[in-house]
Amino acid sequence: MEGSAFTLEVSIPANTVARVHVPANSEGEVTEGASPAAGAPGVAFTGMQDGCAVFEVQSGDYRFRSASGGPRQAVTGG
Repeated sequence: MEGSAFTLEVSIPANTVARVHVPANSEGEVTEGASPAAGAPGVAFTGMQDGCAVFEVQSGDYRFRSASGGPRQAVTGG
């Protein structure tokens, strides 16, 4: 965490899809690299759940950042 921001770096193995939960008030607060996460290659926004923006993520390396991350814990799973 950087101040009130939340950063998560993930590596998704080849031939795998993961669901990544990033603490945020909306999907618009989440970036992947320097771009909005919802429009990043290999990333699809699937909805909000329990204070997190949820993304379906294809194999590859990603860096998610949320401006309003707060003290929640991100969860990943396939």
